[in-house]
Amino acid sequence: MNKKNKPKGQRTSGMSKHQKVLIGIAVAFLLYTVIGFWILPTVLKSTLEKKLSENLKRTATIETIQINPYLLKVTIKNFLVKNRAQDDYFIGFDQLFIDLEVISIFRRALVINTLTLKAPRVNLARFNDLSYNFSDLTETSSPKKNTESKPFLFSLNNIEILNGVIGFLDEPKKTTHRVKNLNLAVPFLSNIEHQVEIHVEPAFSAIVNDTPVKLSGRTIPFH
Repeated sequence: MNKKNKPKGQRTSGMSKHQKVLIGIAVAFLLYTVIGFWILPTVLKSTLEKKLSENLKRTATIETIQINPYLLKVTIKNFLVKNRAQDDYFIGFDQLFIDLEVISIFRRALVINTLTLKAPRVNLARFNDLSYNFSDLTETSSPKKNTESKPFLFSLNNIEILNGVIGFLDEPKKTTHRVKNLNLAVPFLSNIEHQVEIHVEPAFSAIVNDTPVKLSGRTIPFH
């Protein structure tokens, strides 16, 4: 019986190597998109609420977390930590926007192009027994051992705090102090070696107990 030979030049069925590579890239792109835009924000929101509530011993809530995995931008909206008595808030803010720099991945340092905190609020209180509503957070179970470690490197640019509020209830003196319209602008902060000698000119303004306060200066904070 004569065997039929396969015609020369005939291609075998199936995908070529280049087609497989393209499909692999497309699948990776799709997974990165789905994880970055939808899965990661949900997981991060749940994890932060749980861990912060456990560590602060106060209920912590976040309305939404939005992440753009391509532009490395993160937006956290309506963050709130309640007081232990649950009758009022302890700290919170309307929005935190962070614009990360891609170079952070390669420099092993946190580099932020823009950090904007909108409407942060802090509610402090001193009670008649001279304790504070944050006294439990300052307690430590045992002293930490001093261990030498390399500092965490960072470079923060275009820092803005907008329309902040700080309230302080002083029960022993039966008075309340209030800071409102708190605005702080810091163009640059860094502890990276070749950047620590750069001068920074922060600007601060607020209304403290109905008295306007405005400060500005020039400093090298991490020199």
